Amino acid sequence: MKDLLKVNGVKFARNDATFIQTIFDKDGTACGMFKVRKNGIEFMKPNGKLFAFLVANRYGERFFVSAHKESGRNRYMYSTTFETEKLLNLSELKYRETIELARKTWKDAQK
Repeated sequence: MKDLLKVNGVKFARNDATFIQTIFDKDGTACGMFKVRKNGIEFMKPNGKLFAFLVANRYGERFFVSAHKESGRNRYMYSTTFETEKLLNLSELKYRETIELARKTWKDAQK
């Protein structure tokens, strides 16, 4: 498994140590953190606040949704908000391109 994951050119670190290393990286600092789960990938801001989730369900679907923590539980929306699209660099992509990006990102995270 890799310690860095790129989503449409935006870097995310697997842990705090990797995040700190990217501060000194010539390719730029990571924009947040990620955690791979059995049913998807959580994306967090540098402060650890959950903002997005890549759904990888049992039907083979892969897509991004906005997410947040409420009362200690993760809550997921049915789509992405403007903020999520901005943080994941999705705002200029068409729907089909976001699906393909989600598939590629899931595959990259499994390596």
